[in-house]
Amino acid sequence: MEPSYRPCQESVHFVGPHMTKRKFIVSHKDFLTALNSGAIKCDKFSDPLSTQIRELTFGAFVIALKGYENNIAKKMYLVMWRCKGDNVNCLVARPEMAGFESKMKAIPRDDSMELGEVAGQSDEAAATTNISSRFCSIQ
Repeated sequence: MEPSYRPCQESVHFVGPHMTKRKFIVSHKDFLTALNSGAIKCDKFSDPLSTQIRELTFGAFVIALKGYENNIAKKMYLVMWRCKGDNVNCLVARPEMAGFESKMKAIPRDDSMELGEVAGQSDEAAATTNISSRFCSIQ
């Protein structure tokens, strides 16, 4: 069944946490791959994600950066479009893409150390934990 709606980028961070279908939580690498203009081949994404995308009918879907999927203040959601071919498009304006790219440079690239992954901690506390575990050794 094809979706009868398309979330807009301006409000996806409010709707995204409540979506149960056509939403994917993705790695840092896949999120960066999605931040491109024009047609993006599905095989550019990781194998599990590309398989899930190919299973979708054409229409809108949402991706969220792993560790930020429930944090609406960080706004790490992208509205994407599944094309009829083996491509997707990112439905984000170019100036906003530049903002996402800037945010992504400030986020650790190691998926196992993304902010917000430490259960029960705020992003700031998780950042402190991640930084401490990377640069300090307790003896």
